[in-house]
Amino acid sequence: MALVKLKSVRDTYLYQAINTNNEFDKIIKTFLEKGIVVQPDMLKQAYGTIENYFKFPLKVSIMDALKDGIIVPMMLPKGIAGNVKIPTSIPFIMRQKGGSIQAIAVIDNWARISDDNHTVEIEPIKLYTFLEGAFIARQIQGSFGSIRHNTTFYTEGSFIYSHMFARVLNRDYALNVNKDAYGKVLFLAAKFFLLNLLQMEDSELVFNYASKAAGNASPVALKRVNDAFPQDGYKDISSFIHGLSTIGYHITAGLNELTVRDYTMKYVKMYNNSSLFALEHISYFIFSLVACINRAHLNDIYAWDAAIGTKSGDKLYAYISNAVRR
Repeated sequence: MALVKLKSVRDTYLYQAINTNNEFDKIIKTFLEKGIVVQPDMLKQAYGTIENYFKFPLKVSIMDALKDGIIVPMMLPKGIAGNVKIPTSIPFIMRQKGGSIQAIAVIDNWARISDDNHTVEIEPIKLYTFLEGAFIARQIQGSFGSIRHNTTFYTEGSFIYSHMFARVLNRDYALNVNKDAYGKVLFLAAKFFLLNLLQMEDSELVFNYASKAAGNASPVALKRVNDAFPQDGYKDISSFIHGLSTIGYHITAGLNELTVRDYTMKYVKMYNNSSLFALEHISYFIFSLVACINRAHLNDIYAWDAAIGTKSGDKLYAYISNAVRR
C-alpha cells in the first residue's frame, strides 16, 4: 500500500482563492517573523485553570508537548498587531524546526497582551482548544496514513461532514422536506469527505460508507446520482459544488444555479470564518469539531451541534484522542 501524505492547506481551492497575489502567504510570513512565543509565565492564570480544572483526554499529552516545545502559542506583540491581522481561519501553523515539526497555536485574535508585552489574557478554554487543535494537526500530519484508516473515521467523519455541508443548502432548497434529495446530497458530500479530505481511492468501500451517511436513501437513487456525478468532481470544493450544480436536475429544482461563491459565503455565515478550511482539510475539520465539543465559542457551536448530531462527535473525538496521544 502506497504511503499517502497529508495534503497542505495551501493546496486547497479555498486557500488559493484567498491567496490573491500571495497576500495570505505574506500575512502568515509576517506573523511568523514578528510574532512572539507566549511563554508560560505570561499565561500563568490560564495555565493554572487548565492544569487544575480541565479533564480533557489529551490534556497531559498537550502539557507535555508544551514543555518540550513541540507546540507553542504565538501572537503579535503590541505595536504590530494593529498593522497585521491573521485571519481566524488559521488557528494553527506547522513549521519545520530542529529536524521536526513544531505546531504553532495562533491565539492572536482571541488574546490580549499587556502594554509591556509581559502578560497575556485569554479565556482558558480558548487557549486549550487552540493548543489541542495544533497538537492534533501535528500528529495527523505525521501519521496521516495510519490515522485515516479507521472505520470510526469513515462512518462518523463522513456523517458529520455530510450534514455540515447539507445544512447550508437546506435553507435555500428545503432538502429536509425532500428526503430523496437530502439523501443524495448527504451521499455525495460524504463521498467528497472520504475522497478529498481523507484522500481515499474511489472504490466500493467508499460508496458503501457514503451510502451509510445518506441514511435511508434509495440505493438505486444513490447509484444513479453517483454515476451521473462528474468524475473530476471530487478534486476540490469548487469542482464539487460545480458538480452538484451540473447534476442538479437529478437532485432538486434550482440546484443547477448553485455557485461556489454563494455556497461559501452562506457556509461562513452559518459556521463562522474560523471553520472555513474545514470544507477541504481534515485537520481544520477536526479543529472545528473540537472547538464545538469543548464549547470554546471559536465557531458557531449551535450550527455545529446540529451537524454533529448526538453521538457522532463524541465517537470521532474519542477515536482521534486515542490515535494522536503521545
